[in-house]
Amino acid sequence: LSAALLEAKIAQLRQSPPHFVLTTNTGCALQLASGILDAGLDIEVCHPVDLIARQLPGTAAPKP
Repeated sequence: LSAALLEAKIAQLRQSPPHFVLTTNTGCALQLASGILDAGLDIEVCHPVDLIARQLPGTAAPKP
C-alpha cells in the first residue's frame, strides 16, 4: 500500500517539481527521499522547522 501511495506522489512531483517537500514525519521523509532519489528528481525533503530556520538571520542551518 505504501509503495502505491509513493508512486502516486512521485507522479505528481514529476508533473510540477517543487524545490522542497516538507514533512514532519521521519518515516514519510525517508520514504519520500528514497522515492525522489530513485526517480532522479532534484527535490529536497526536509522538516518545516529546518526550512524556517534557514530564513532566520545569522542561522546557518545545514542543508542535508
